[in-house]
Amino acid sequence: MSSITLAPEEVAAIELLVGKFSLPPDRIQALLELSNGDHILTESALLVASEMGYDPFAGAHNYIVDILHLPDERLPQQTT
Repeated sequence: MSSITLAPEEVAAIELLVGKFSLPPDRIQALLELSNGDHILTESALLVASEMGYDPFAGAHNYIVDILHLPDERLPQQTT
């Protein structure tokens, strides 16, 4: 596992989102990295995934990929 130094605002964003969405910190960090550190987009993606009944991580990941038109592959989604 690599040692990554996070800025205080990144740590605060991760802690906020972990508390709100009950996802492990590494999953939140992966979503934040995918959204280029945009915690508003990450939170919106998690809310959309929740409202649509999708798996929180996969749904949020796919939402961010779609919104930012990223070349990343979409993850399989399962409803909860």
